[in-house]
Amino acid sequence: MSSWDKRYSDRVQLLVDILPVLAKETRFALKGGTAINLFEHDLPRLSVDIDLTWLPVQDFETGVAAISAALEQLAETLRARPLQLQVQTSGGTNTGGITRLICSRGRARVQIETTPVMRGTVHPVRTMVVQPEVEQAFGFASTQVLDFADLYAGKLAAALSRQHPRDLFDIGLMLEDERADVTLWRTFLVYLTCSPKPAWEVLAPREPVDFEAIFNAHFKGMTAKPVTAAQLLENRARLLLWISKMLDKPSCDFLWSVEDEQPDFELINLEVQQHCQG
Repeated sequence: MSSWDKRYSDRVQLLVDILPVLAKETRFALKGGTAINLFEHDLPRLSVDIDLTWLPVQDFETGVAAISAALEQLAETLRARPLQLQVQTSGGTNTGGITRLICSRGRARVQIETTPVMRGTVHPVRTMVVQPEVEQAFGFASTQVLDFADLYAGKLAAALSRQHPRDLFDIGLMLEDERADVTLWRTFLVYLTCSPKPAWEVLAPREPVDFEAIFNAHFKGMTAKPVTAAQLLENRARLLLWISKMLDKPSCDFLWSVEDEQPDFELINLEVQQHCQG
C-alpha cells in the first residue's frame, strides 16, 4: 500500500466496509472498476466507487421505482449502526427517482450509482469474494458480480466513450490475460446498442484531450505498480487494433440492424435478457 495515495486508500477501505451491506440486496450486481480490480484481479489499482447493474428486467417506470426504493433502503441501512455513515441521495435528470448515493466517513467518500436506462444482463451473474491482496489490505467481502463478458463489455463501452486513464488501465488487464474472446466481443456489441451515440462513432473515438493532465490529477497514485500516461495510450492503441480484428461481417450486419431499430440478435448468436430503453 506504500505506493498508493492515502486519499484513495481510505476511500477503498470505506468501499469494502459498504460491500457486505450491499450484498444483501440481491437485485443489484457489481460492475465497473471495483468489480475488475477487487474481485476479477488482485488489486492492480485502487477503485473508489461502486457501480451497480439492476438485474430485474421490467418496464422503465417499474424499474425506476424499484431502483429508487432499493437505494433508499440501502441508504437507511448505511446510516444506521454499525457503519453510521453520512449518506446523500440524488437522482438522474430524467428519471425522477434515486440513482445515486454519496456515502461519507470523515474525509473519505464513496459514490454508489446505477442507471435505470440499462437493466438486466446478457449472462448470469456470479457470487465472488475479494482477491487475497484486497482481503489482506482492507478486509473480506463477498457480493454478486457481473459475468466476465458483461463486466468487460461495459468497461469496453466506457473506455471508448470516456477514454479515462482508469478505463484504459482496466482494458490493459483484459488484453494482457488474453480473455478477450468472441463471447466478450458479441456481448460488447449488445452493450453498444445502449449507447446514445451511433456505434460507428463509439468504435472510432477521437484522440483524448488533455490526457496527461487528467492522468496526473485523477489517476496517478492509484496503481500497485507505477504506470505512465504513455502506457495507457498504448493500451488504447491495442484496443482499437483488437476492435478492427473482431469487426467481422456478422458484427456489422448486427450493428446495421440496430441502426434500423430492428436489432437481430441471432446474427451474433446471443439470447439477450436486457433492457436498454428509457
